Amino acid sequence: MKRKILVLLCMFFGSLAISLIVPIWWVFAPVLFVFGCFLPREKSSSFIIGFISIFILWFICCFTMDQQNEMILSHRVIQLFHLPNSLILVVVTSIVGGIIGGLASWAGNLCGSIYVK
Repeated sequence: MKRKILVLLCMFFGSLAISLIVPIWWVFAPVLFVFGCFLPREKSSSFIIGFISIFILWFICCFTMDQQNEMILSHRVIQLFHLPNSLILVVVTSIVGGIIGGLASWAGNLCGSIYVK
């Protein structure tokens, strides 16, 4: 359990650090792929840990960016898709990022298991 939390924190801070250096939205995927190689060999936990780390990262980043620009863009997107508030937009964006992060971590775990056998 402690190792999984440590890997989750390493994924979170590693993705945050690389995202600050390289401003491309998908740059966290190779980081999670590498960390996925070192996860415990349960495939489901690798997806869940990758999902949670990027979901939290993207939620924090999207929410703070939305607050900093006074929700100008999110209000326009809300009107376009007829959503009730901007928090739903932030959650949906975080879920998309979390799925990509989970898949990257899972793929890394599968590639790492090739070398273990």
